[in-house]
Amino acid sequence: MEGSTWLRFGAIAALLLGALYVLAPSLLADGEVHVDASAATGPVEPPLQLWLDASDGEADPETAAVVKARLLAAGQDIDDVVAEGPRVVVYLRKGATKPPMVVIATPAGAVSLFRVEDLVDVEGQPVRAPAPNAAAITTPYTVEADGTDATLVFSEPLAEDIETLVVRIDGRIFGTATVGDDRVRAPIQWTQLAMGGATGILVGGEIEESIVR
Repeated sequence: MEGSTWLRFGAIAALLLGALYVLAPSLLADGEVHVDASAATGPVEPPLQLWLDASDGEADPETAAVVKARLLAAGQDIDDVVAEGPRVVVYLRKGATKPPMVVIATPAGAVSLFRVEDLVDVEGQPVRAPAPNAAAITTPYTVEADGTDATLVFSEPLAEDIETLVVRIDGRIFGTATVGDDRVRAPIQWTQLAMGGATGILVGGEIEESIVR
């Protein structure tokens, strides 16, 4: 029993380290927003606004509501988020930083949960995709958030053999959740790069349309 516990902890540690390695380049790349003012041919974005363009040319109010919920949950300095014609407009407070908001606001935000055993190989190393026969956890849940901390609260107890879950957002690993003794609550341990932003995405929910900076 002790040996299996250490094996599980080793698998979790390897999974998180692997996630950091995989996520670092993509998250840092997502956070770099380059604007070539000399090439602008249309309206110029005001300093205290962030413009996110809807791919279909018409931003949905539901998308604006999700973006607002995400940014507020992540503690970003905003006043409001509204859908205005072809774009979602984020109204910023003075001193707010735009690049982190883009990283939080634009992902689709599709969350999937798997047993940790389904995302490590026989040597305990993380893999990028679940095994073909692995089934995602489908028990409904809500999210309790406090700052960067987030806890999954399931509508019914999980099976006794489920101890640790892997939290994936848009197919990428962002952390693990340890199921408590009540089998209902599972606090999430985010990777360092995911803290705050991932909580915002999890709380705000999924975006149905595509938006880009």
